[in-house]
Amino acid sequence: MRNSLTAKLLCPLVAVSFLALSCSGEEKAAETSGLDFMKPFVGSWEGTQEVMGNEEPFTATYEVKQDGDTVVWDFQSNFAGSFTGHAVSSWDEASGKVHETWTDSMSEEAMKMVGSWDPASNTLTTESRGPSFEDPETMLDFRHITHLDGDHFSYTMVMLDPAGPETEVMWIHMDRKK
Repeated sequence: MRNSLTAKLLCPLVAVSFLALSCSGEEKAAETSGLDFMKPFVGSWEGTQEVMGNEEPFTATYEVKQDGDTVVWDFQSNFAGSFTGHAVSSWDEASGKVHETWTDSMSEEAMKMVGSWDPASNTLTTESRGPSFEDPETMLDFRHITHLDGDHFSYTMVMLDPAGPETEVMWIHMDRKK
């Protein structure tokens, strides 16, 4: 009788324990974000910005932080005296894509970017539409490629001119501040 009572009490307790463990695992999965791959970018960075048509690179910094379910990027360089940029990255669960809004000190309107992360190459590739470098009245498509390699990341902005070949127009190289 004692074994049967123990079994009657123990089985429900074990079942409740497994249920609690499985529920807590589901909660942790729900807490993860599509932007988890960006966690290694969070921190302070220093490096250079190069812009097509300028011979010398400009000193630059990035401050990247996670703010709730977004990642915020603040950029500054010596380009054009003092160039600043601000981006907010978010994850769209429905499309499985990164959405980013970029504003900077030289543009009148925010640039909207959409793209995806390739975990095999540690590369974020986004696309946007914005003014041409040569003629701000002409709107062109751009590809933005950000590659993470440990404590270094590089960014390349590619102009997708339908009248000609793709042209790299900007490069940023960042190393994590120590």
